[in-house]
Amino acid sequence: MAFALDAAGTVGVRHRREEVVMMGGRVLTLVLLSLVAGCAGLPGAVKAIPQPYAPAYVQAPVVRARVCGRDDVALPDGWRLPAAAEVSDRWRGGDPGRFLVAGADFDGDGRPDEARVLMRTDGTAFGVFAFLCGENAVTSHLVLHNRELAYFRVVGIRPLAAGYYRTACGRGVIDCYVGEPHELRLAHAALDYFKNESVTSLFYWSNDEQEFKWVAVTEGGVPDTVASTK
Repeated sequence: MAFALDAAGTVGVRHRREEVVMMGGRVLTLVLLSLVAGCAGLPGAVKAIPQPYAPAYVQAPVVRARVCGRDDVALPDGWRLPAAAEVSDRWRGGDPGRFLVAGADFDGDGRPDEARVLMRTDGTAFGVFAFLCGENAVTSHLVLHNRELAYFRVVGIRPLAAGYYRTACGRGVIDCYVGEPHELRLAHAALDYFKNESVTSLFYWSNDEQEFKWVAVTEGGVPDTVASTK
């Protein structure tokens, strides 16, 4: 189901950023592009993101935080909240949560869920977690992992409302691969993972597969990608 595209790949693009998504015990390298007209596309169609994620790199005390409106929720092993000094870039001032927290009902169960950008406790990487808030428990899903700390300074998350959205494939910005949709219908809210004033991709919950999936949208931000509000 999974494959990798690394620096030796032949995709002809001017700029690229490697986003690492945990695929069970393996690492799948996804290449997010600063998209330009006529460039080659991201490989593959909409991808599932299996959920068991890699163990912590270092043994560390359990870090607890307020998540899903509950105090003292244990964060996944080896992860912590970003420190103030790590999120001091001016552009983050446009959001009360510094574009590090996104709240919405991601799985459509009627309960508000929460996504967060977290840091490794040893400072070697950052990740995006979606916390599904059940009646009696909070379940974490690692949807993205990245070792490039410089990239952390220019990316953020925000909720995306349900509706119809064009994908990068559908807009003709990248090549379409077998099975890749031209439009994506979100039955409930999704997570917009974006580079400031640049590329956007979506993580959304699949009710059929009971897991988060990923799809590239385009550069310029989500508002430009709305196909309709049916």
